Amino acid sequence: MTSALRLVPTSISEMDGGGIGPLPFSMTPLIGRETQVGLIVERLASPAIRLLTLIGPGGIGKTRLALEAGHALGPRFQDGARLLRLASVTDPALVPVTLARALDVRGSIDGGFDWARADERRCLLVIDNFEQVLEAAPTLVDVLSACPHVTMLVTSRVPLNVSGEHEHQVSQLSTPPDDGLDDPARLGQWDAVRLFVERAAAVRADFRLTTGNAAAVARIARQLDGLPLAIELAAAQSRHLSPDAIAERLTESNDVLTGGPLDRSPHQRGIRDTIGWSVDLLERDERALFRRLSIFAGGFLPQAAAFVCGPGDDSPMIQPPTALPRGVEPILDACISLADKNLIVDVGEFAYQPRFSMLLTIRSFAREELRRRGELELREERHAAWYAAFARAAAEAIRGPSQTIWLDWLEIEHANLRIALDWFREHGNE
Repeated sequence: MTSALRLVPTSISEMDGGGIGPLPFSMTPLIGRETQVGLIVERLASPAIRLLTLIGPGGIGKTRLALEAGHALGPRFQDGARLLRLASVTDPALVPVTLARALDVRGSIDGGFDWARADERRCLLVIDNFEQVLEAAPTLVDVLSACPHVTMLVTSRVPLNVSGEHEHQVSQLSTPPDDGLDDPARLGQWDAVRLFVERAAAVRADFRLTTGNAAAVARIARQLDGLPLAIELAAAQSRHLSPDAIAERLTESNDVLTGGPLDRSPHQRGIRDTIGWSVDLLERDERALFRRLSIFAGGFLPQAAAFVCGPGDDSPMIQPPTALPRGVEPILDACISLADKNLIVDVGEFAYQPRFSMLLTIRSFAREELRRRGELELREERHAAWYAAFARAAAEAIRGPSQTIWLDWLEIEHANLRIALDWFREHGNE
C-alpha cells in the first residue's frame, strides 16, 4: 500500500504536466512555413483524413506548425481545438487518461474508458510530442473509431504506425547555395536567412542584413541545415557576437547553441538537448550505430556502413554496384529504422540500395558522442580501410564495361574519399 501511495503523486504530476488547454498564440511571426501550413489545413479539411502526424527531427518546428494549422482549423469545429502536451508524459498508460480529460470522458469502474460517450464531440485535438509514448498510439484509433467528429493532429519524431494515420514530413527551411552570394536582397529570399535576421533583430534592434555580414549569415544557415530551433539559438547570440563570430564558433561545435527561451520545454532550449531527447529513445544497438554513422561525410551506402560500423575483426569487401549487395539486410533494416526516427535521412537510391546521410547538426552531436566513448579512432581507421579498398576496386573496374556506374559511385563518395586520404596522410601512409 505504501509503495502504491508513493506512485500517486508522480502520476498526478505527470498528468498535469501533460497540459491540456486552448491553443496558445505565438509571440513571434512564422517564417517560411506558409505553404506547409496551407497543405496541412487542406489535408485535415478532408473528411478522409482524421489522423495526421507531423513527422521530423527535433528542432524542425513541428509544434509551431501544428499550432498554426490548429488556429486555422479550430473555427471549423463546433467544440474548437485543444492542445495536449505530452512532453512530460513518459508512461503510455497516462495517455488514455489525458485524452479522457480532454474529451470529458469519465473512467469506468474497471479503469477503462467508454469513448462512445464523446461521440457527439466535434473538435480538433492537437497532440504534441507523441514519440515517447508510442505504445499508446492504438488508443488514438480507439477514440477516433468511437468519436466520428473528432480529428487529431499529432507531432512526433517517428510515425505512429497505426490504422488510418496519414503522415506529413516537415522539411527544413530553405538555405542558400554555397556559391559566395553576398547580396542581401537576393539572400533574403531564403527562409533560413529570413528567420535568422528576424530573430537577431529581436535581441539587437540595429541588426540588418548587409553586404558585410550577408555571407556569414548564409554560412550559418547552411551550417545549421535550415533547422529553425538551431537558427533561433544562433541568432540569439547576435546580442554580443557578429555573424562572422557566430559562424566561426559553429565550425568548432554546436554545443554553443544553448540558452533557449525559458517558456520552452527543457529539451528545446539547446540543440544538444533536442537531439539527445531523440537518441535517448533508441535501443542500445541503435544508439551505437547512430554515433558510428557520424564517421561518414556526405552520405553512405549500407554496404560501407556494415563494415565501418562493424565489430572490427574482418576485412573490407567491396561488392560491385550491379546488384543488391549480399549480407547488408541487417544494417539496411537498422538504417531504415534510424531514418524513420529522423536521425538519418534517405537521400535517394544508388546501386540497388538506399543512400543515407546525416544533417550536419545531428552529425556533430553523434560524432561528439563517438569521441566521448573512445570509439572515434577505431571508426576512422575502419572508414579509411573501406574507402582505400573501394578506391582500389574502382581503379580496376573503371576500365571495364561497368565504367559509368563506377564513375558515378566515385563521384558521390568524394567527401568520404577525401577524409580517408587525410587519414592516411596523417598516419604517414599515402
